[in-house]
Amino acid sequence: GAPSGGSGSSFMVGQSNGIATAPAFGLNYSDKWNSKMKFSGSYFFNYTNLDNISDIYRNYITESDSSLIYSENNTSTSINLNHKLNAKFEYDIDTMNSISISPKFNFQMNNKKTSLLGNNVSNSTILLSSLDNLNSSIFDGYTFNNEISYRHKFNKKGRTISISLLTDLNDKTGITKLNSSNYFLATSDTSMVDQEGDQRTKGMGFSTNLAYTEPLGKKAQLMLNYSASYMRNDINKETDNYDAVSGEYISLDSILTNIYDNTYLTHKPGIGLNYNT
Repeated sequence: GAPSGGSGSSFMVGQSNGIATAPAFGLNYSDKWNSKMKFSGSYFFNYTNLDNISDIYRNYITESDSSLIYSENNTSTSINLNHKLNAKFEYDIDTMNSISISPKFNFQMNNKKTSLLGNNVSNSTILLSSLDNLNSSIFDGYTFNNEISYRHKFNKKGRTISISLLTDLNDKTGITKLNSSNYFLATSDTSMVDQEGDQRTKGMGFSTNLAYTEPLGKKAQLMLNYSASYMRNDINKETDNYDAVSGEYISLDSILTNIYDNTYLTHKPGIGLNYNT
């Protein structure tokens, strides 16, 4: 199978509730340029703007106090832009040999902002605690994979050999920001968090597959295959706290920082029997 470098068509955003604006455009094209060459391709574009606003109001009633009120306002905006381009070239060298090339490219950008403001109030006037939280992120990235396949038919019907080479590349970068403040009347304390994060994920993979089929009589067919794949991912996530002296985000938060890479090399032989009644 194709190598995987952590790619996917929805590698940055998932489903969410809210009011959505989502225009989209798609185009398909196929043609036979001559007796040996065929082409098919498609392009797809979509843009999504998702807005969500929610308010919460709770009145807590206890034996000693019936005037504790919690109020919350939560807003979020997410903008997603997506481009997909697929193509396939098929070339019949002759009646016994053929080759195909299938590239696929996907680019995606996502810009998201969320804010949360919550207050606990007693006797309608005394602020017991509050939370003011603002998150934002901007991500963009691409995935590209390609498959080149060659197939040869022997003179004996049902005897074939094919070899394919697959490549998979992906790169995602992003910036995240968190600005949060918490106030507690009981301790007269206000805690502040001001952070900025830089993230980058790069992946690449290569694999090859060799397949051979041999007829066994009129109804059976022996299938042999072997595949080898190589995959590498590099992940760099750095989070820095705001430094008031320099006015920049240079104070590293080691708990929220991860820098590592992983590499996989696999070999898969296989054998099968196809029997047609």
